[in-house]
Amino acid sequence: MYPSEAMKLSQSAIREHQLTGLNSLLSQARMNPFYRDRLSTIELPLQSLDQLSEIPLLRKQELIPDSQRLARIF
Repeated sequence: MYPSEAMKLSQSAIREHQLTGLNSLLSQARMNPFYRDRLSTIELPLQSLDQLSEIPLLRKQELIPDSQRLARIF
């Protein structure tokens, strides 16, 4: 979506566009073993952006031991 198009959308349409993009990203992330494990606790697709708090936080300390698993991309 281009910025000029976004300016014409209602706030609810913008949130729906953001939710669609987020669900697409999360679905793709689940193809990676590292993120598949991390995201196993959430049910996709998310129904609302309010569910962002259900996505587990990621800390640097968690990345270092799993760097090999994280590197296996698709």
